[in-house]
Amino acid sequence: MDYDRGRVYQCTKCCFAGEKRAAIKHYACKYFGVDEHMFSCELCNFSTDNKQLMKRHPSFYAPHSKARLFATEQGIYRGSDEAYLKVNPNPQQVDPEQHLSKWKQEASVLFWITKRKPKPSSAAGSAQQLISSINLPVLQSALTSYFETNPVYNPSPLNLPSVPSTTE
Repeated sequence: MDYDRGRVYQCTKCCFAGEKRAAIKHYACKYFGVDEHMFSCELCNFSTDNKQLMKRHPSFYAPHSKARLFATEQGIYRGSDEAYLKVNPNPQQVDPEQHLSKWKQEASVLFWITKRKPKPSSAAGSAQQLISSINLPVLQSALTSYFETNPVYNPSPLNLPSVPSTTE
């Protein structure tokens, strides 16, 4: 049984949050360089850890097509796209303990409750039952304990200082 199902993992370098698999994929795509993935293309610098995606990328990745055209015009094209594919013998791996922070169960539940909106086709009663089934004192206690130990990261695109909250 997967006890982490529904648990939220947050990237340690940015504010991305999601399930473990999505967080691992996010970290690898955003923070690993071309030489750190298992497969890379020397023609267009495309890189991935998925072999099938690597084989298919010439058909959908526009920079590859442009690079192939340029290499052909210059007379330096190697004859096939496979000639540019490179396998990294020591690919970088995402370590969830090092690259991701695991949220507590209560905070994860709150994240998914506030993130997911009821589908328009669902009955209004089911949404009301979901909201009424939340134990507010427990939720409030979980939020308080979570945010006391984990400061809120809210980057401003304008680099403005955060506004302190006032309590009277």
